[in-house]
Amino acid sequence: MNLTDCEIGKTSFKNNQNDAMKQQKEFMDTMQKAKLNYDLNIEDPEEDEMEKLFLENMDHELEANAEYEQTDQYTSALTKLEEIKQTHNQDNNYIPCKPSINEEFGQLEDDLEEQIMNDSHQLMEEEKLGESDFKSKYNKLIQDFSNAIQNRKNLPLIDVSEITDRVWEMIDDWRNFESVKTEGCYKETLIKGILVLIDNKNTKAVFRLCKCCIHIINSIFNDKLRLSEEERFEDTEFIKIFGSLKSTVQILFKYSKDDKNDDLYESEKVYDSLLNVLLNYYIEGRLMLDQLTTKILKKSSGPNVEIKNTSATFDMLIYIVGLLKNSSMNKANQNILHNKNAIQVLSKL
Repeated sequence: MNLTDCEIGKTSFKNNQNDAMKQQKEFMDTMQKAKLNYDLNIEDPEEDEMEKLFLENMDHELEANAEYEQTDQYTSALTKLEEIKQTHNQDNNYIPCKPSINEEFGQLEDDLEEQIMNDSHQLMEEEKLGESDFKSKYNKLIQDFSNAIQNRKNLPLIDVSEITDRVWEMIDDWRNFESVKTEGCYKETLIKGILVLIDNKNTKAVFRLCKCCIHIINSIFNDKLRLSEEERFEDTEFIKIFGSLKSTVQILFKYSKDDKNDDLYESEKVYDSLLNVLLNYYIEGRLMLDQLTTKILKKSSGPNVEIKNTSATFDMLIYIVGLLKNSSMNKANQNILHNKNAIQVLSKL
């Protein structure tokens, strides 16, 4: 049935209703006459026949009204379905299934409810697929790390870049999957893989791996922002992670002693990463860094003892500042650091 059919049915039922109402008026006049006969105690042989005919026509009218109301419902439902179809066609080219129109209007409601449930189920499947896709990428990346480690010293720069780009992308996507379970995926494992690959003969590859490692650790540090102060003191893993960051900076410091590597600090965007470390760890996040690198020694009697790891935190700061000094002996890098507001950052330490 389409909208035209509904309009024809609507007109037909309206005419039937008008005829029934006209006949009803005639019977009402007859019934009024019968009432007078009752009052005068006059027997009317047509009384039973008249009452039977009246009731039959009343049933006819009720049936016509019911059919008319059902037709209105059909028309409204078809209009609504047409609107839904147009909306879905505009959004992602999605075409909803067209529910069949049965004699019972309830079937339309069932079909619409089923469509909504199917849409919800599809969204859930897409979320599961996204989760599965994320884990699949992670597992594939770990496997590629294992394969690359065997030839890490001579691993071509193009292969190193392919791995670091994938790691960088995965770390950036990680936050998008926070509502999805990612058990079995660990940023710390990616750090270990990067640190092993750093043992490469290609200096540019080393710089690229170091920058990627700093990016991962920065991401973990930002994750710790969600922890309470007490949870930060109880966190024992970040001290190890911070040690990895220190090792990475030490490697970059070693290369800063050779002026032929000066250009790599800017071309590989290492300056940006190091200045972000100073800003995030030693200026804006200084308090949190102290909390994450401090061990709490709980005693059975008396107050707990805080053991601060100031040696590690200040050692890394010295390495960064020394690296900036060594690599900026030429005029070009001095201008670069000036344009990056390095002086302002250092003055806040």
